[in-house]
Amino acid sequence: MDRTDQYFLQGIPEQVPYGGRLPQLAYSQFSTPGSELYLVEGHIWSLEEKYARTMGKHNLKFGAMYMRYNVFRTNPQDVTVTYSNRADLLANIPDNSQMTFGNGLYNAANFTVGAFAQDDWRVSRNLTLNLGVRYDFFSKFVAKPRNPGQDYGFYNLDGLLDDQFHFGPVRDPNDPYNSDGWVNLAPRLGFSYDPLGDGKTAVRGGYGFMFSPVAEGVFTGAVGAKYLPFRSNFSRQETLQYGLTFPIYNDTAAPIIAAQRTVQPSQIFNPNLQAPYLMAMYFGVQRALTSSLALETAYVGNRGLKFPLARAYNLPDRVTGVRPNLAIGQGYYIDNSQQTLYNSWQTSLTKRFSRSFTFAIHYTWAKAMATESGDIGAYYQNNANVRVQNFFDLHSEWGPADGDMTHYFAGDWVYVLPRLNSHGSLVQQLLGAWQISGIVTAATGQPLLITQGSVEDTSRPDYIGGNAINPDYTTTLQYLNKAAFQTVPVSAASGRPIRPGNVGHGEIRGPGYWNADLSLGKNFPLMESVQLQFRVDAFNALNHTNFTSMSTDVYSSAFGRFTNTMGARVLQLNARLTW
Repeated sequence: MDRTDQYFLQGIPEQVPYGGRLPQLAYSQFSTPGSELYLVEGHIWSLEEKYARTMGKHNLKFGAMYMRYNVFRTNPQDVTVTYSNRADLLANIPDNSQMTFGNGLYNAANFTVGAFAQDDWRVSRNLTLNLGVRYDFFSKFVAKPRNPGQDYGFYNLDGLLDDQFHFGPVRDPNDPYNSDGWVNLAPRLGFSYDPLGDGKTAVRGGYGFMFSPVAEGVFTGAVGAKYLPFRSNFSRQETLQYGLTFPIYNDTAAPIIAAQRTVQPSQIFNPNLQAPYLMAMYFGVQRALTSSLALETAYVGNRGLKFPLARAYNLPDRVTGVRPNLAIGQGYYIDNSQQTLYNSWQTSLTKRFSRSFTFAIHYTWAKAMATESGDIGAYYQNNANVRVQNFFDLHSEWGPADGDMTHYFAGDWVYVLPRLNSHGSLVQQLLGAWQISGIVTAATGQPLLITQGSVEDTSRPDYIGGNAINPDYTTTLQYLNKAAFQTVPVSAASGRPIRPGNVGHGEIRGPGYWNADLSLGKNFPLMESVQLQFRVDAFNALNHTNFTSMSTDVYSSAFGRFTNTMGARVLQLNARLTW
């Protein structure tokens, strides 16, 4: 650890924490290793109480909770110096230099208060209604420096004023955005109805609202010093203006940024930020076909509103390389612009265990759409990474959400072979009552994000026609047809594509897959309370090849070519002795 630290430190005295670490070099399809420190700490505590009471035909429930979050995160990183191409790298003309100073030492806290009331009302022998309402309040996220002499805090600017990225004045760190107060009222209604009155058919439905707090990670990355934010970026022209070339250290850039005496947060939040919420819908029918066989089919859907969306603000002009607002740098703007929509029809046929056999079959047809990814996390969490090509054109970002699958099938079964009671005990022990089981899954492909690697992380190419997917990919392993795409010209002044590409997110999908797992097992009683279980599991039992992993960057030499699979057949032998 000491040797690694000294390597990144390079023996240079640090002026800011971790300010002398070795920079990272990068251009399309090439980068050197980077280093970062990711430190998270804090605790969560909560109080919760529920009360239930039955009064005649009403089953009443009430509850309330209070939850407090105390969090801290700092994430200093070495500088990343990015070049447009190999020629610029050799000439040491960076297109972008990203400095990540970390969040400093601070303590942050916010809290959640919630309460609900619910009534399960048995209206008649055949009909039950579920009525409920919930209220949630989510407090502001406030960060205070651990050392009173320091100025770490959550500095936010009071609203986006125009399309040139002028913002309102700096808000009080103790009041970084407005609470949404009373609006988080979530009613819900559900019913269960037996239309025939024979206990074999049930019609169920429900509609309700559900609110969620904004993820803590959305806020923790916004904390920084007043005049030295968590992260800053120098464009090609700014890097040349300040005479910066590799190696660039955080210590090199910090005095330049701090001397401007301007609050330019790495993340700016809409001051009217609200909690995301979901409208969930369900309508289905369940029917007992026999004493052991049941069919269920249902519409399941939801509509997500006011999901947080992060998009880069004040990026340099794609052609000139000049920022719209020269008074501040760039960062991420977070508001409630993301929406989602999910519709599905889900059908299941299940047989409970009888006559030595049980099975379940599930099929789902679905469509999940979103403004970006459909995720409510921070821009660096899960699938919520920034993808918007044009800050003011969110309509073009509407498309299939991450994980969207049009068709999904799953089936599982268990069959117990006859005990062979008419044969001798040795035959019964060796051959009788073996258990054979299996799981089969199949799904259509998920959305792909086709990119054009550049200093503009969100760049995408143009689709110019033809088959985007090669029909012979299972033999050539070349899934995507590179001839169907064309790169957008790159400006020499900015190092960025001169316009957004026309390939939409999820316009092209990856390959589907199917898989079958099988298992054979049996318990052998050895003594009254001792038994030996022997089991053989075959994962991907039919050894079917499901291709995965490909580069979706059109600049990559491996663009659209499979480099991995979901795995070949694996046999696993198990033995377990229990007593």
